[in-house]
Amino acid sequence: MSRIEIDHIFDAFFGDELKHLLGKITVRINDANAVAGQRGRDPARSWRLRSSLDFPHHGEFDLTARRVSALSSPYVPSYSAVDLRYGWAPSPKWELSLAAQNVLGNGHAEFTNISTRSELRRGVLLRVLTHF
Repeated sequence: MSRIEIDHIFDAFFGDELKHLLGKITVRINDANAVAGQRGRDPARSWRLRSSLDFPHHGEFDLTARRVSALSSPYVPSYSAVDLRYGWAPSPKWELSLAAQNVLGNGHAEFTNISTRSELRRGVLLRVLTHF
């Protein structure tokens, strides 16, 4: 597995202004050869792109996009997914966030035999957190 920290590239070529505008961006690329006996149970290729932005007045926005190649044993189709989250902390004791999962599709399967497999569907989550 490889991990590329894109924010270091932005520092070198564009300076802090663009990095501040785009937020922290992390790219993970997985292109590992499977261990004998595990071949087909782990995806041969996958990648994930994540961006996190902090806004004024205690707001934050996260975006995650990922692609996973198909599995062969048991067969699971490849999939792409995008997740979004907006959070806001109106005070040090309260946090509110709204997240949307699988926003570009109806859902996807991730693993297990087809007879017991469930789909990870599109969803929206609201979270209210208090600290005391």
